[in-house]
Amino acid sequence: MRGNVGRAGDEVSWGDLQWDRQRIPATSSSGAVYYRFVPTGMPRIPDKILDTAFYLYPDSDSAKLGTGFGGTGFVVSVKSEKNPEFVTLYGVTNWHVAVREGCSVIRLNNSDGSVDIREHDPSDWLFDPQYDLAVIPLQPSEGMRVSQVRAEDLVALDDDIGIGDDVFMVGRFIDHDGVASNKPAIRFGNISIDPTPIVQPNKQVADCYCVDVHSRSGFSGSPVFVYNQTTGRFYPENEGRPNPRPLFLKLLGIHWGQFPEEWEIVDGKGRLIADGADGMDSQYIKGLSGMTCVLPAWRIMELLNHPELLEHRKMVENEIPDFNPNSIPVAESLSPTRSGSALKPNKVEDSTESTRDALLGRMLNTPPNPKK
Repeated sequence: MRGNVGRAGDEVSWGDLQWDRQRIPATSSSGAVYYRFVPTGMPRIPDKILDTAFYLYPDSDSAKLGTGFGGTGFVVSVKSEKNPEFVTLYGVTNWHVAVREGCSVIRLNNSDGSVDIREHDPSDWLFDPQYDLAVIPLQPSEGMRVSQVRAEDLVALDDDIGIGDDVFMVGRFIDHDGVASNKPAIRFGNISIDPTPIVQPNKQVADCYCVDVHSRSGFSGSPVFVYNQTTGRFYPENEGRPNPRPLFLKLLGIHWGQFPEEWEIVDGKGRLIADGADGMDSQYIKGLSGMTCVLPAWRIMELLNHPELLEHRKMVENEIPDFNPNSIPVAESLSPTRSGSALKPNKVEDSTESTRDALLGRMLNTPPNPKK
């Protein structure tokens, strides 16, 4: 299990979301009018976030060809306690994908457009029988194009997350999943039900979110993200004052399935077809509803803190160099410095008051560039 430690790479955050912005007037405490350019609408999801996902296959031949059923996984990083510049990487997916169904071969994207296939079998994955969840240490490699979900960005039990919050899911759409390389699809929705007891594929009951997001085979194991914005749909403009909640993009949890639905079979006139008609033995067919089940992210954190993985991280800490704060570049301070009893800036800029006012005026009346 050694070797899955590396320098912190691309880590996803709220700042990666690409927003349109709206100019909103606001009033200062002294009555002055000013303007804020706040994120609004649905953000564009950049490729960096797509790179959190990898694909899972039953064997290496299927992985090379990009064929066959399987599932999705994603990468979580745990920061080193010894040196914050380094992280330990783990692949995360569902137990029913990697263990029960045996789709344990990982296919990652490389920066040059090729793929990196890693053969594993179900015994390589660590899981808790209580949850439809499995993890595996993931070794970084040169050229690997993977974005990481930071462990500190996993939703915790006491986070202010709830019904109506916006979510999106990154996963494998098996009818068009890229073939030669992984090309994940994104599906959008909202939290519909806070964690409630649901029977998982392992027959165990666990509290899970229900989100209004369509899914299908291949998306099992997908990361489900939750985010908010400054002008949330249920918050008034409030005279330009900020959203009462801080901005965030967090991992809500892992998708494992959907509630089924039964649909009536009718003839051309809308009449229910009788049992036995046209060789059919049922008046109904079973399909998937739009209600997706998500195991909360705090269960992932609990598994990452399993004694076996804690011991593993202690072991790999020996491979990490000591943190050297002197290796981090320090920007020149622009804060005032004290000289005697007077405060003065480190560097005085050569600019007149009128030039400064003109510049501020252009900033206030020119919106940022729209998203591309």
